[in-house]
Amino acid sequence: MEDQTPPVWKSFLLDMGGAITLLPLFAIWCSHIAGKQIQDWDSAISDWFHRPEQRKAWILFSRLGDGWLYAAYFFWMRETETPGANRLAAALLIAWGIGSALKIVVRRKRQNPIRRRGKLLNKLGAWSFPSQHAAVSIAFAYALWPNPFACGLALAVCCSRVLVGAHYLGDVLAGVLVGIVAGRLA
Repeated sequence: MEDQTPPVWKSFLLDMGGAITLLPLFAIWCSHIAGKQIQDWDSAISDWFHRPEQRKAWILFSRLGDGWLYAAYFFWMRETETPGANRLAAALLIAWGIGSALKIVVRRKRQNPIRRRGKLLNKLGAWSFPSQHAAVSIAFAYALWPNPFACGLALAVCCSRVLVGAHYLGDVLAGVLVGIVAGRLA
């Protein structure tokens, strides 16, 4: 009677062929599970920080990142002929531009939508990824490094965006990365 088992090399090829065929599907499945888990963690951490009693105190720091302070500092630098004013302006504009482009591409909705007038501002304000307040404040600090005022302001603005409920933690972390890239490009 003849042996029905295939040679070892044929079994190996069949097994490897099956594994190679299923590997991309497994990778896609794993990335979907990991992405969902990261989003769940991001949401849970952000919700933990959104305590009503802290919200009012952090709104002030959040409003400091609106842009008026950066403009005032830039004009002061220009008036006193402090070096680095043009680098500061470039860093801020690059951070704002990259952040706006990412908001349009990613379109992650805020957990607490912002009401604004104007169609474009309404759309940009409804999307949270990345945090432009974080991106611009980090670019500000990067352009003025090692200025302790700028670094403290950037830290306060970044923390406040999560604490007031305007952004998820991941939005702010992405904004920090955008700010660093903008600072390096300027």
